[in-house]
Amino acid sequence: MTQCEQIEPLLTGFVDGELVPPQMQAVARHLAACPKCESVLIEFSAVGERLREVAGEFQLEGFTQSVMAKLPRPTPIRDRLRSFLDLFNERLIAGTALVAATLAIGAWTMILVTPMARVLMARARADKSAVVASAKAEVHGIDNATRVAAVTHRSQAVISRLESQLPNVAVWSEPDTEATVIWVPDRR
Repeated sequence: MTQCEQIEPLLTGFVDGELVPPQMQAVARHLAACPKCESVLIEFSAVGERLREVAGEFQLEGFTQSVMAKLPRPTPIRDRLRSFLDLFNERLIAGTALVAATLAIGAWTMILVTPMARVLMARARADKSAVVASAKAEVHGIDNATRVAAVTHRSQAVISRLESQLPNVAVWSEPDTEATVIWVPDRR
């Protein structure tokens, strides 16, 4: 890269006085020795003068007032506070509505699920009672009729019939759940 190629991009800044002092000195030294770059500088200067003639002088009277008139006015604190409280109220109402909807869904879920939970709990208690009654009956050697009564009392089940001649097997049904249970103990 020649020295002219390095100096040429700096010529417009030199004409406008925008270069730092060391650059200004380097360009001035080069212009003193290079007629080609000096002619380019004269062309830049002529273009700049023509542009200034065409553009003319700017009228700056009232400029500050016109700019200030276009700027937004500061909002009074009363209006800013009102705006903040309105936004807060909107969020509060939305939050309250969300909490109310959540509680309503929870309540409906409890209303719908609770009867099923009671049925499942009753089944679990009946199964547990049957197992406990059967175990006690086997341990104490209680006959089949007493065992059936014990199971019926604890599980609130209705024993429909004994399906087997074996004293260890029982069948009963629960009218609330329409479930039939067949009890056969493990033989170990």
